[in-house]
Formats: sequence, C-alpha cells, structure tokens
Amino acid sequence: MTWSPRLTRVMDGSHRQGLTLGLPSVDAYLEFVRARARTNTWLATAYDLLVFFSVIPKEPAHVTTADVFAFLQKQESAELTARILGRCPAVPV
Repeated sequence: MTWSPRLTRVMDGSHRQGLTLGLPSVDAYLEFVRARARTNTWLATAYDLLVFFSVIPKEPAHVTTADVFAFLQKQESAELTARILGRCPAVPV
C-alpha cells in the first residue's frame, strides 16, 4: 500500500475546520459524515478509519468483505491492540 493513513486536524485559529487521513476518497467521506452527523460521530469515524487502514494495508478501493470480517475477528486479540497502540498514537482533537 502506498498510502499511509495519518489523522490530521485542519484548523482555522482555534476552530476545527476538518479532519483528513491523506487520501482524497477517504477525506471526502469524512466530509460527508461531518455534514450529516454530530461532531463526536465524525471524530469517531475518522479514528475508526485510521485504525482500520493502519491494520489492513490496502487502498480503500481494494478492501473486501473478507478484510472487514478479518479485522473484526482480530479486534479482540492482544496482537491487534498492541499494533493499534504502536501505530496509531492518540491524536488530540
């Protein structure tokens, strides 16, 4: 995978204008969620996508149903928790 997700806040002074993960299609989806959901839902969606794409090393267009189910099965494992904590540091939002 050539894309490495990174959660970035887009700020205007002290006001949060947006969140990006660095891939136009994913960033457009985050804008879609932002326009239709509450702030906490938008923030949670961004973080969930960061975790998912940090664990599943594929471009979004190549993700399959099997990838999603494999991710869900791994969520309870200690290995995944260690990978998430090591690759996805907390991002103040």
